[in-house]
Amino acid sequence: MIEILEKLALNMSLLIVGFMGSLVYTLTNKPRSYTRGFVIVLAGTLSANYLTPLIMQLMSISMDAQYGIAFFLGYSGLKIFEIILDKFKK
Repeated sequence: MIEILEKLALNMSLLIVGFMGSLVYTLTNKPRSYTRGFVIVLAGTLSANYLTPLIMQLMSISMDAQYGIAFFLGYSGLKIFEIILDKFKK
C-alpha cells in the first residue's frame, strides 16, 4: 500500500490535513450541490498534497509550517488554482 502511495506521490499526512481544511471550507460555505462539494473537497485535498512542498520550497518556509500550509491549501480549494493561473496569465 505504501509503495502505491509513493508511486502516486501521495503524502498521507498532507492528504489528511488538506482534507480537513477542504471539509471545513465546504461545511462553512454550503456548496450548491453535492457534486460541487465533492469537487471542492477533492481539489483542496490534492492541492494540499501536491502544492505544499512546492510552496514551501519556493518561499523557503520551514518544515514546521507544512501542516498549516496544507490546511490553508485544503481550505482554499479551487481558489488557489485561480490565483496561480492568474499569475501565469500576466
